[in-house]
Amino acid sequence: SAVTISASGLPSGVTVKYKNNPIPAPGSGTAQMQISVSSTATTGIATITLTGTGGGLTETATVKIDVTN
Repeated sequence: SAVTISASGLPSGVTVKYKNNPIPAPGSGTAQMQISVSSTATTGIATITLTGTGGGLTETATVKIDVTN
């Protein structure tokens, strides 16, 4: 089945945009995630949790970003 990717834990002013999301069935392939930071974003180190869901399974990974002015 297809795999859908989502991100949580984004600081204020930080957004993500995906290319190739969901990844079509059978869930083998790649997706790209672009992180955008506004000039008013909350600064500091943030941990973003990436979640992939499909076929009754859920997998997570974390990414740390350092938002500076």
